[in-house]
Formats: sequence, C-alpha cells, structure tokens
Amino acid sequence: MLHRIRFSRILFLPAVFLLVWTPLVRSADGRIAAEEVVALLGGSDVDALLVVVLPEMADQRGQLSFEMPRLAESLLPSTAESPNANVTKLVTRWSVTGKVDRASTAWHRAGRGDRSRLVVSRGGELSKISAGGLLMMGRVISDDVEALPEFYCRMIRPEERRERRLLCNYFGIVDSDVRPGVFGIYSPWNVRGPPLQSEPLQKFLEPFDRISSLGWLPTQRSGSTGIGYTLESLLYIPENNSPVGDFLGMELKAHRSNQSSAAGSKRMNLFLKEPTWTDGLSHRERIPMYGYVDDNGRVALYSTVTSTENSHGLQLAVNATAQRVEMLYRGQPVAFWTFDVLQSRLSEKLTETAFVGAKSRGKGQAEEFHYESVLFCQQPSVESLVELIESRESMVEMRMHIREDGSARNHGTAFRVHQDQLPRLYTRTLLCRVPTSQED
Repeated sequence: MLHRIRFSRILFLPAVFLLVWTPLVRSADGRIAAEEVVALLGGSDVDALLVVVLPEMADQRGQLSFEMPRLAESLLPSTAESPNANVTKLVTRWSVTGKVDRASTAWHRAGRGDRSRLVVSRGGELSKISAGGLLMMGRVISDDVEALPEFYCRMIRPEERRERRLLCNYFGIVDSDVRPGVFGIYSPWNVRGPPLQSEPLQKFLEPFDRISSLGWLPTQRSGSTGIGYTLESLLYIPENNSPVGDFLGMELKAHRSNQSSAAGSKRMNLFLKEPTWTDGLSHRERIPMYGYVDDNGRVALYSTVTSTENSHGLQLAVNATAQRVEMLYRGQPVAFWTFDVLQSRLSEKLTETAFVGAKSRGKGQAEEFHYESVLFCQQPSVESLVELIESRESMVEMRMHIREDGSARNHGTAFRVHQDQLPRLYTRTLLCRVPTSQED
C-alpha cells in the first residue's frame, strides 16, 4: 500500500449543478473567506467541504428526504458490515441558525436511475427549511482510524442572505444560478486555498450553452470517437495529439450519458501512457505471450487490468518502495509506470478537465447527440490515482493485436476510472451543467 487509504480525503455528495463561473471573491481574500465559511460549521477541523442548494424535500414518516446523485456513494463510509447494504448511517451534527440538532441521517441507495436520497430524521428547525435553502457539509476525521467520520451539517435558509452570499461567492456561484441542485465540492479542504475559479471553464460554458441549445446534432464521425470529435468540431478545435488540454489548456472528454450500464460501472478515459516494459519482448512477441485468439481469428491482447489478477494473468500492483505502479504477469513484474511519470501525465493533461455528457440516439453515421452536462474537475493527484488503482476503481486497458502481415498494432494503453469515482481523483469537483430531465 502506498499509504493508509483515508476516507477523510474526499468529501462526499453532489447534486445537480448549473454554474456560470464568476470570480466574485478575489484570490487575495481566499484565506479570510475560507475561514468564514468554516466558521459557519462551528469548527476548524473540517477536512472536506460541500455546499448544495436543496431541492424540494419529501416528508415521509416523520423524515426529511432530499434526492441526491449517486456520484457521492463511494465517498461514504463502508457498508460492508451493514445489515442493509443499500443504507449507510452517517454520524452528523446538524445546525440551523446556530442551533445544534443531532438528527439521525442516512444515505439511501435505493433511488431511481443515477439518483439516491439523503434521509434525515425530522428535527424542529430542520423541518422549516424550504427548497432553495443551502446545505453545507463538512467532514471531520477522528484520530482513531477505526472510527467513522463525523459530518458537521449546516442548513442556511434563503433569508440568511449574508451566509448565502458568502458560500456562493466562495464557490463561484452567481445569484442567477442559485437553484435547487447546485453544488460544489472542495477536498481536501485547504483553509488557505483561493476561491474556486477557472478562466477556461468560464470561456467554455458560453459556446457549450449555444451547442446544447441546438438540441439533437448529427455525428460527424461514426464509432465510439464520434461524440468527442463532433463536440470539438462544433467548438472549432482541430483534431490533434497535443499533450496539453484541448480548450485553453482545459481537457475536454465527452461521453454518452444514457449508456445502458449503471452510473457506477461506466468507465471514463483519463489518459494514454505506455509503460516501461521489463520483459525484454517486442509487441510482436508480447501479444501472443499474454494474449489470446479473438473472434476474428487474430492474436490479440485487449485486456482490462486491475489490482486483481484477470483471466489473462495480468494484474496491477503498487510498489510503494520503488514509487511505481507495476504490471504483473502470473505474479511477476513485466512493466511499470513511476509515480512521477503518472503525476506528470495528470498535470499536463488533466489539471482542469470538463467531462461533457450527451444523450445519444441512432447508430453509426445516423447517430445523434444532445450535449447537456458538464462535470468540471480540477487538481488531480497521483496519490489519489494510486488509491483508486488499489481499490479497483481505476484500471489500465491494453489494446493491441497482430495484423494479417504479422506486424503489431497498438491502439495505446489507457488509464480509466469508474465515473462515480471522479471526485476521489480531484481536489475540486463541480457539476456545471445538467440535463433538463434526468430521464434517458
């Protein structure tokens, strides 16, 4: 293990979010603003922070229930020992206008589609919050590694204008976008960190909104890459293999948001990076050594490699002493990526990333896309990537085969991550644009 994996690293919970990025709080004032924000929770030992504009709350059997995306599930305590695997009880301390309420809180995974619910026992002041109120959640970690984290929870009413303005300013949310579902996450929380802001994102959202308003658009290329190629064409970005981001240094990654698989199992591409091979083989020799004969009769090696050995005998392992991620074959190292190389790849390609979701219909040349959502992520780290690899949430995909002429064809080795784990890779996560309807 690289180090003790701490649930403390990342704050949980998003919900849908429409954002026009405006740096209302200057970076020079970031420390003061952050301290004021933490003060709203009543403590300075918060390690991660969430702000979300509350949607309508359902009142069921004396409980308050808010619909939330499942994007946060992996960031909650483990449910391995829970009698109900679909429910996670949270240790919370609630506050409304300074009044503390120890209402019991649970995260229910039994929601529809990509949605779940946060359920809170009815407290006197909690029941007075209406839609449009703000929910803050700050995570606090105990020194006892066996203890569950506690969440300081603060409800801010719409009429509490100063507190509302402070939070929205710090997270870059303008008044016109304070609507149910808006959220921002900052983890690990840095009280000296500047307010959230990104010039590339700010400049991207205007053309994105124009493209989204056009509705269904025909693909400009058939196949899996059509969704990204079409988006870049609409943004007048020429096709390139630049190691830096596509849009003013910000990387764009488009994906089909109405795939049939569940949200947690959807895999997002991060970057391509070939390992340093130590097996002494060429690709022409390597493919038959580790591969198989595919349905087309080709000798191929298309293999998803995780921290558990797969059917091809391949496995990822973290070598903390050597500071590298190794690929093993039948338990023996055959290739590696150093932590420095992986951090460099993350920094040059993914420092700021917009994951753009689109509904799709039709197939091949007849496929159409409706670009609707933007998940903006900022500041990834190799430590987080390694944790995701160890927990099998990030993986490597080998993609190569032998051509008819006997030469090797390598489509590139891809690092990927489960979509619902993206907040664990980045310090800051914002869902900036969402569909008008959650139905596929």
